[in-house]
Amino acid sequence: MKVLVTGSSGRIGHYAVEDLVNAGHQVLGIDIVSGKNTGLVVDLTKAGEIYQALAQAKAETVVHMGAWANPGVVPDTRTYGENVQGSFNLFQACAELGIKRVVSASSAQVYGFAGAPPEFVRVDESHPTRPINCYALSKVAGEQAADRHGGKAQPDDRDAGGIDGGGVLAHCAQPQAEAGSKQHPPGQ
Repeated sequence: MKVLVTGSSGRIGHYAVEDLVNAGHQVLGIDIVSGKNTGLVVDLTKAGEIYQALAQAKAETVVHMGAWANPGVVPDTRTYGENVQGSFNLFQACAELGIKRVVSASSAQVYGFAGAPPEFVRVDESHPTRPINCYALSKVAGEQAADRHGGKAQPDDRDAGGIDGGGVLAHCAQPQAEAGSKQHPPGQ
């Protein structure tokens, strides 16, 4: 399979590239910085660069790991703004080009566990989000963009084409039960 991986020089993205290559996939890694697993330097905030990378890769699948990870790496306004814009641009390009299999990484930070224990465990996508910083807030917005392009939005609100919602992987955290938190069976 032909796979494009964003954030291919990042802390997790470089492992995604290596694992996909080792599994026999044809992979093009893209990142805002060059690195061992980056075949093309691309700024996700520039939609034209994304379209060019997707065309060059002849991508059938996209693994989206590209983002400014954690607050403080760059100013908060850049963390939030560029992460959200980059995710939206990528999902929009995939939808317009008919790429229906997209895996998008989120973060446990969207749940705000640093400030409060989970409301229930086993944590799943029904758990309320409580973003604790600009990075977590950008991830929530990215999930909403994925939902919009993945078919979870109302038909009147989304563009024709859309990404197959079953191909979008959002987030899944499974913290240990803490005192005072209620148990929540999987899928409920």
